Amino acid sequence: MQNKNINKTKKGQTTEKKIFDAALDLIKVKGFENTTIIDICEAAGVSNGSFYHHFNSKQDILINYIKQESTDLINYYKSLDKESYSAALQIIVKYQISYFIIKGYDFVTNFYSIMLLSKNSYYDFSSFAIRKILLDCFENGQKNKEFSDKFSAQFMSDTAFSLLYTSSTAWCMAEGNFDLHEDVRKNFLMLAEAFKSDNSSDF
Repeated sequence: MQNKNINKTKKGQTTEKKIFDAALDLIKVKGFENTTIIDICEAAGVSNGSFYHHFNSKQDILINYIKQESTDLINYYKSLDKESYSAALQIIVKYQISYFIIKGYDFVTNFYSIMLLSKNSYYDFSSFAIRKILLDCFENGQKNKEFSDKFSAQFMSDTAFSLLYTSSTAWCMAEGNFDLHEDVRKNFLMLAEAFKSDNSSDF
């Protein structure tokens, strides 16, 4: 995918933000499939040509949003007290789920669909910030004797990510008709219990 974010002027950046914000607002109200590029251009007050100068497609809007979200997630994780990585794990997962809730199941459903149908050509699942954060939690948690050494940190982080993905996918399939926060909280408490070290008392 062509990178259109190189050497942008201040005016260009302002226009891109107008398009981006207008698209997100429309998608949250009308849904991804029902939002057209014409709708986005009208809401942003820009021409069709201007849209394509900044974005290749509607899909680009979702991808750019996820990239911004990833940066925010990493910065939030860096700000956390790491005295307990098991506690940090629960906090960062809750923070990640809040993104899903804010965006809504339609947005998340379409993002997942784009990833699967494009075979990761738009955005590789391995690039998700949460995957790197989960691995860091388990690696450092093992060093602190919070997590068992019977499993590799990679295995534990992959399992945690799979659980997060499975729960969020089920939530999308149910059209958001259950409490995703509570579902993930319960599942991650059970996961943490399974992976905790015999010397740990944090859970």
